[in-house]
Amino acid sequence: MLESLARSYTLPYWQVARAQMVLMAADGLRNDQIAARLRCGRDVISQWRKRFFEQPSPASRTENDDLRWPHRDGLIWPH
Repeated sequence: MLESLARSYTLPYWQVARAQMVLMAADGLRNDQIAARLRCGRDVISQWRKRFFEQPSPASRTENDDLRWPHRDGLIWPH
């Protein structure tokens, strides 16, 4: 799901960029590397990583919650 969001030409830019951030982070890139690739501030990447880690763990989510959270290799990210 994240891969399709990251490749979208019809979604708002911020949704595409956020999906790309997650995919790059899941691939092990550092905040500064992601920021350079997406041409945004490192603080933006840090902010989204912080928000991600403040979210509840996957084990505490219900089945309905999963409909709102895209997954990649065990990582979750809010829409």
